[in-house]
Amino acid sequence: MTAIEKAVREAFDSDTLADVKIYLGDVELPAHSLVLTAQSSYFKRALLGEMQEGKTRKFEYSEGSMHAYWRVFEYMYKGTYSEEPCMKLTELDDDELSKEVRVYQLADYFEVDGLQREALRRFTTKTIALWATEAPLKSGEFSDLTFLCEGQRIPAHRLIVCPQSPVIRAACTGSYKEKETGVYEIKDVSFDVVRQMVEYLYTGRYQVPSSQDSDDKKQYAVLPLVFHARMVDVADTYIIKGLQSLSMANFKKSARRDPDDCVFLRAIVDIYSLQCGPSQVLRDIVVES
Repeated sequence: MTAIEKAVREAFDSDTLADVKIYLGDVELPAHSLVLTAQSSYFKRALLGEMQEGKTRKFEYSEGSMHAYWRVFEYMYKGTYSEEPCMKLTELDDDELSKEVRVYQLADYFEVDGLQREALRRFTTKTIALWATEAPLKSGEFSDLTFLCEGQRIPAHRLIVCPQSPVIRAACTGSYKEKETGVYEIKDVSFDVVRQMVEYLYTGRYQVPSSQDSDDKKQYAVLPLVFHARMVDVADTYIIKGLQSLSMANFKKSARRDPDDCVFLRAIVDIYSLQCGPSQVLRDIVVES
């Protein structure tokens, strides 16, 4: 750590050379314009422009999570933020997952890019742990997005899903009903495929359902080759690049079999019905096999 970095860290919540006052409810947090403008485009505009707060050097916040605000300013000085609540604040802290969501939202508002990445990293780590243990995530706790497919619902979180799919992000942030309702309906896709798409978004992997686990009446989901092709299709539709690469690799592995195999031949018919962008690539792989 350099002398400058050490000095900035020690300046957090210190009156020494402070030239800005930030109020989180009734709690005053002394700050420094040099640090704020270096870390945040929002504060750069406010302090160097014509905003009233820039002239008075006072910023007051009374709505939302005061702990989240505190963590944002802590990050600006220290490059990280504490999981523990600030003892100066009297209100209750956010729960473990909401904590990162609130910080991410404020990082977006204040335009602190590094903090957005850090909050997303922490949120992802926590949700993957919850998903792996089939804890609150799968039960729908903390969910702010629901996938609806074939009458069944899959709880999810915009903070996890939207950065990985520009298509879903556009629906959840634009002037579409999904933004207001929090429900994203997927039609013409098997529930098994959608369920495994969500599994990938949280864990970076997916599984081919067994015949016992599959909800697919047509039973194509129990055929690995076809299921991988369907995953390629849904990944192409929602522009989930990592899933595109993984499902294509899995498809190539499954295609290495005797073309006289009855299951393989049954799968070809379904694969040729696909109309996604990579469909020709899939057909070429099948032909070469």
